[in-house]
Amino acid sequence: MSLRTRLMLLALLLALAFAAVIGFAQYNLTAIRAIVASIYDDRVVPLSQLKAVSDAYAVKIIDTVNKAQNGLLDQPSALASIDQARHIIDEQWQAYLHTYLTAEESQLVAQASQQFVVADRAVIQLQQFLQQTQSPLAGKLTAFDGSLYQQIDPVTTTLAKLINLQLDVARTARADIGDRTAHVSTVFVWTAVLLSLLVLAAVCLLWQQFRQQRRLQKLQQAKQELLQFNAELKQQVTERSEELQHAVDELESFNFVVSNDLQAPVRHASSYLELLRDEISEVGHRDWLELVNRATRAMDRMSQMIGDMLALSRLGRDVLQPGPVDLGVMVSEMVAQLPVATRQRCQFELGTLPTVFADRALLRQVIQNLLDNAVKSCANTSAPLICVTTVQHPKYQTAVVVRDNGVGFDPAYSRHLFRLFQRLHRQDEFPGAGVGLALCAKIIHLHGGRIWAEASPGHGASFYFSLPDMNGAVRAA
Repeated sequence: MSLRTRLMLLALLLALAFAAVIGFAQYNLTAIRAIVASIYDDRVVPLSQLKAVSDAYAVKIIDTVNKAQNGLLDQPSALASIDQARHIIDEQWQAYLHTYLTAEESQLVAQASQQFVVADRAVIQLQQFLQQTQSPLAGKLTAFDGSLYQQIDPVTTTLAKLINLQLDVARTARADIGDRTAHVSTVFVWTAVLLSLLVLAAVCLLWQQFRQQRRLQKLQQAKQELLQFNAELKQQVTERSEELQHAVDELESFNFVVSNDLQAPVRHASSYLELLRDEISEVGHRDWLELVNRATRAMDRMSQMIGDMLALSRLGRDVLQPGPVDLGVMVSEMVAQLPVATRQRCQFELGTLPTVFADRALLRQVIQNLLDNAVKSCANTSAPLICVTTVQHPKYQTAVVVRDNGVGFDPAYSRHLFRLFQRLHRQDEFPGAGVGLALCAKIIHLHGGRIWAEASPGHGASFYFSLPDMNGAVRAA
């Protein structure tokens, strides 16, 4: 992510944080205004209405009766005071019923309404008595002195409960306002901290951009120098590669010429040794004959090595001629063509083998060398067993394996097996020039495949090779 993108995201975060805080504050302020309005409309005003109703009963009516009983009010004044009290009670109570009532308030209102019926009946009886009684009224209201209070007291008690309920609801609303205010304050504090951090981050990013711009100029200069150096190095590598390829071509040509030219002298020397052996045989000198036989065997070995070197050098010159090769059919034919003594002495097990896309002649040479190597490895084994099959190797997936139960070898030297003239056993133990496995490795590598070996001393050896596109169908040999 570029520095410019980071700055844009940081500015966007600042704007979003500011908008979120404004929205949160506006929401809570609107809720606080609604709560305050609800407290005034549904709690403060009803509180005054309930107080007016309660005072009308307790002050107006009861006090009027007391004053009239003591001769302080005449009959018209008492009637007027009671009528005024009833008017206040009806007006304020109806106004209170039109406010917002909670469930608990509704229950107390229903209870108070029933008590109003009883209290109104007693007040009406008082009014009727006063209308029939002439002044002075002193001592004439004794019958209403206690009974009227008993009828009105439940009403005033219920009204007191409603007043206390209004106060409780108002306190709850005040606590809610306090909580919302605290939340808004907390949000503002954290927002201030967040904005400070964002501003600090913006300053750091700007400083980083400034430093990057300074470094960018140096990097551009270094890049130009590096590109120039890279071009020069590439040119040098190209020149060295061409020189190396030329040297390799010359070495292969030299190897081919030397191997080819050495064949004639070796053949001549072998012929002379044959003639010399015939002459010595007639004389009957056994020591000389043994020396000639040793020289003949050495010349045969040299001839084999020259032939193998010539075959190895030709691999780099010949063009591959790939095509479909059924390994099952090929291996079956090659085993059938082995000497009868070899097939009688060794047991061959042929498993499922795939059809591959390769040079038939070169792949046949690989199989032949691996089979010959397995047969030689089992020369001193009492019950030799050679198995050719397909396995699922954990590293290279599908692979062909030639496995024997011969002498095996130390796995520490497995990497040296496929080098030219590398041998793990003496010539008198197992014959060979040490070129066969190197030839196998080069053929497999020319096909883009892999070849490797696994073994342990005295427990046989397994030679694997894997070619590209070898994970298809396999068939039984």
